[in-house]
Amino acid sequence: MPPNRKPYAVLLVEDTQQESLLRQALYLKGWTRHDMRIVKSPAGAGSGKAFVLSQFPSELRELRRQLRAAVLLAVVDADQQTTGEVLAALKKSVADSGQAPVASEEPVARLVPRRNVETWLWFLQGHLVNEGEDYKNKVGEVGCWKDEAARWLAGCASSFDNAPPSLAESCAELQRVGLS
Repeated sequence: MPPNRKPYAVLLVEDTQQESLLRQALYLKGWTRHDMRIVKSPAGAGSGKAFVLSQFPSELRELRRQLRAAVLLAVVDADQQTTGEVLAALKKSVADSGQAPVASEEPVARLVPRRNVETWLWFLQGHLVNEGEDYKNKVGEVGCWKDEAARWLAGCASSFDNAPPSLAESCAELQRVGLS
């Protein structure tokens, strides 16, 4: 790979809110839409979480076969579960597919907003949040989320004050794959 060539990013997401936040964060890091492939749960086709859990093993397998350097960013809302339970479900989906677990040096970020990505967005808009509360009705329709993505990246670089734990965990994942 040429030294100045960015890796290819696969964004495995449940919905457009997650896609938009991740896409804006990557744009702010200098990526273009041509550097990304979006794998999003089809609208109206059932649970977005189930979609991501079912697609994660195949996207991981594809990442491991890549000739071009790549990074896999998987986002799964915790909903009523803990982030640990969702991460365990991702791990189980990989094991059930017959693959080795994700190694810490692999470019795979597992981002698990608790309760949902709207919790992160509400916090990034300047509000205190409780991860058990649902903020979907407060955040509203899908937005560009460029300002929120900028606050996310800045907070990851300098450590957030009062950040919800799942957002702080996302910073560690982004840093581990070289995106923070």
